[in-house]
Amino acid sequence: MGRITDVDSRSFRERVLEAERPVVVDFHADWCGPCHQMSPVLEGLAEELGDEVEFVKLDVDGSPDVASAYRVSSIPTIIRFDGGRPTRWSVGVRSAHALSRELRLRPRPRSRSRSEGQGSRGLFRRLRHDAPDG
Repeated sequence: MGRITDVDSRSFRERVLEAERPVVVDFHADWCGPCHQMSPVLEGLAEELGDEVEFVKLDVDGSPDVASAYRVSSIPTIIRFDGGRPTRWSVGVRSAHALSRELRLRPRPRSRSRSEGQGSRGLFRRLRHDAPDG
């Protein structure tokens, strides 16, 4: 997997709005330097998550109607669609970690219990709790 597909006004409905799984749409333009910076980030995420999430690119100059419909005024804008509806947005250059967090692309890690918290108190509680009787 890991492929990013180009979409336009004609293919947007089928590839994004009617998709069965989540779709991440990269609204970009060829002349946009920050958009080029995001390409390797998106390619890496597509490679990693391509079985669960589809990744597509839409050139805002070639499909201004779609960009306007989703109020894209700055690029790169990246929108996650679930069930054909936009659910999460990210604008600007982001790291893979920040983008996946903003778009909720990865499951959230389990939170630790209080006794497993960081710092000396959590360590003391774990040591006391795990200490052998006697």
